[in-house]
Amino acid sequence: LNITMASSLLTITTAANSNIDKDYVITSIDEIPDDVIKYANDRFYNFVEEVSGEYIKIILKVQEIRAVSTLLTTTTEDIIKDLLKYEDEEIEFIKQKCFYKDNDQYKLKLGIEREISKLLSLLKDKAASLEEEKKKKKKQLALSNRNQQSTIASSSSTTKNSSNITSQTITNTPSFLTSPPS
Repeated sequence: LNITMASSLLTITTAANSNIDKDYVITSIDEIPDDVIKYANDRFYNFVEEVSGEYIKIILKVQEIRAVSTLLTTTTEDIIKDLLKYEDEEIEFIKQKCFYKDNDQYKLKLGIEREISKLLSLLKDKAASLEEEKKKKKKQLALSNRNQQSTIASSSSTTKNSSNITSQTITNTPSFLTSPPS
């Protein structure tokens, strides 16, 4: 009987906090897809839930943050500062799960704040990494183009020199080789 109750309590607790039931935590930008910067709407919210949990997803939905590109322009403070001014079922749910009351003031739980900060940090680092990669590729392409132009110029110069040598050879051919025998 005690085992059944403990199991039920564990199930309820796990279902109540989607951050707890994650078996895997993304900690590196290498684990994030390169096209994440383009995520919006359901794809964005699914990604947020996978990385940071259901509560963070709901917070972003309430704040009408629907895309990675929008999220990258905000801070943790921007996301949470006016959250409690809204009145609806989702906010009540968020108040209960993500905040605690201290002297009649609601304060965000530390774990929730850290999840938002981690999400922002990972996405900003990923965006910076992709931008750096893009610059490297552009630089390599420019260098490759310069090398090709240099090779073409060098090849053209070699062809010109070969043709000069050939014409000098023909011009400087001894007359006994070009004159008919007498």
